[in-house]
Amino acid sequence: MADHNKTYGFTINIFDDPSSVASLWPETQSFLKSHRDYLAADNSLMWLTDRTLRPDHTDAANGYSTCHFWSNFEIGDLDFWRSKKYQQYFEHLDQSGGFFYERWGDAPVHSVALGLFEDNSRIHWFRDIGYQHPPYINCPDTSASSSSSTGGSASGMCQNCQPNVFTHSWGVMNEDCRVNWFRQMCQSRTRHTSTMRPDEDEICRHAMDFGNYL
Repeated sequence: MADHNKTYGFTINIFDDPSSVASLWPETQSFLKSHRDYLAADNSLMWLTDRTLRPDHTDAANGYSTCHFWSNFEIGDLDFWRSKKYQQYFEHLDQSGGFFYERWGDAPVHSVALGLFEDNSRIHWFRDIGYQHPPYINCPDTSASSSSSTGGSASGMCQNCQPNVFTHSWGVMNEDCRVNWFRQMCQSRTRHTSTMRPDEDEICRHAMDFGNYL
């Protein structure tokens, strides 16, 4: 990650329970009113506010899509969490009481902060790392850095695993927020093609085809 100037890496990208973050976005907007300069030039505001897949969530969470990176598996640069902008943002949230009265979790708070204060080119999806936390999985695609094949190939250490599959349970398929992330990421890469790595280019070329990720 350091070699490629990445701040944060994730495997699972899902929707949250809007009842647990009902005031997180309004409090975030309140903070931004006096800290507009903290917004990254190439932020992920679209991902944070997109209402294409789950408009009911966006409405219930007062403008926040509830998309977030699952913190069960995450790798991050501690310099970001120790930065002035993140520390001030956290203090603002802490004083509002939402951690206690609504059960704001570390995952949505991390995700909103990253989505606003960091360029999305510095946030990385580990498509080649296998991870499972039932019912969700991140089945590794070992072709990510060696092939442009749409289908990819599963790691020999992961049995009965189809690359890029999010879950084997159709009942929770609509919890997958990766498509929202891919869409905004690829639009950003289109504006900054000089920063696109080969594996990111491959993702973008296929991201809009839901069949590649479901």
